[in-house]
Amino acid sequence: LGGKLPIAAFGQRDSAQLQEKAQVVRARLADWQQHYPHRLPTQSVALTLGGVALSASLSEVYGGDGGCVQFAARTGAVLEGKKKDDQRPRGHIVAGLWAAHLLACASGLPMTSVQLGLDGQVVLNPLEQQAAINILQRLLSAYQAAWQRPLPVACKTGWAYVQAELAAGRSGKPGQDPHELAEKTFDGDDFNTGERAESAYLTRAFDSYAELEAELPHWAEMLYGDLARHAQRGQTEGVQ
Repeated sequence: LGGKLPIAAFGQRDSAQLQEKAQVVRARLADWQQHYPHRLPTQSVALTLGGVALSASLSEVYGGDGGCVQFAARTGAVLEGKKKDDQRPRGHIVAGLWAAHLLACASGLPMTSVQLGLDGQVVLNPLEQQAAINILQRLLSAYQAAWQRPLPVACKTGWAYVQAELAAGRSGKPGQDPHELAEKTFDGDDFNTGERAESAYLTRAFDSYAELEAELPHWAEMLYGDLARHAQRGQTEGVQ
């Protein structure tokens, strides 16, 4: 409808492929809806933290015996990593859902949040109300600091750093240097352009990863550490 598909047979082919991908995602949604069968009206949530008013309207919410669940869906990948056992959520994909999840839990809703995708799903389990409030307060402090200067952090880059730190902690062995992985994510290499080149804001604010390196561990943890520890790769079949 947006006029973005090619014309004639090429458009029909692309449309059929897109419908096949959408059906995969719909099948995952249908699995969840067996356990949460009741479509709920839009949930309006709001609270004030540190003098800042936060609000959201949650529309894709379903209820069941296990409480309530909200969904986000895309016909693309939600996981990253080459080996299936090592796959982890894509931080820049689930960051928006995480914010809505925190706001719902901080408002007292026992919310489960699910990001559905072509290659799997990411699940955010309910948080205790005070835990969600504490995380939101940390994010708000980062938001307020960002009005003073461009923070030396970027989403994919910060996520790469945090994931490298977590991987080393799980294995108990030194793994890939988090800064090395973050630099590759930000500046790129022979095979990709890097996050800096993808963003006009980052290109204008920073010349290279060297300008992020000293403070990145702090800001990456503040912005993405809690999400990395709470986001879980969900079952591809069946609901846990």
